[in-house]
Amino acid sequence: MAIFKKKKDEGEDAAAAEAPAPKLPPAPSTTELALIGEREKSASAYKRASKAERSYRANKNAGRAREDFKSSKAHFKTALAEFKLGTKALFGAMKTSPALVQEKRAKADGSAETKRAKREEEKRKALAEKLKKAEEKAAAEKAAETAA
Repeated sequence: MAIFKKKKDEGEDAAAAEAPAPKLPPAPSTTELALIGEREKSASAYKRASKAERSYRANKNAGRAREDFKSSKAHFKTALAEFKLGTKALFGAMKTSPALVQEKRAKADGSAETKRAKREEEKRKALAEKLKKAEEKAAAEKAAETAA
């Protein structure tokens, strides 16, 4: 002990000696310790399993996402190529549209000409029949005059 320590009064030593010792909690039983250990072990196993499950799901979903991305990329690529072809065809059609209009006009003119020709032919036939009837009538009148 220290050399320069003050001596306490004997009354203080007696009061300190009479004070009860601090109560210690009872020691857990072996069964309780085993159950606690088992619970902690189960909890850590559950955490590991949960983490593995989340990781598995994430990998599966990431794989699906990669496939979907590749598929959509290919579809967009195809769509872009088709859009380019469609645009080229559209401009080609726009350039040649006057020819289409001319063709339609020519067909319309041709059909109008054929209709006109049919009408004229019908008129000629009608006039020819009238003329024939008039000639027959005139011939009949002459025959009637000569006979009379």
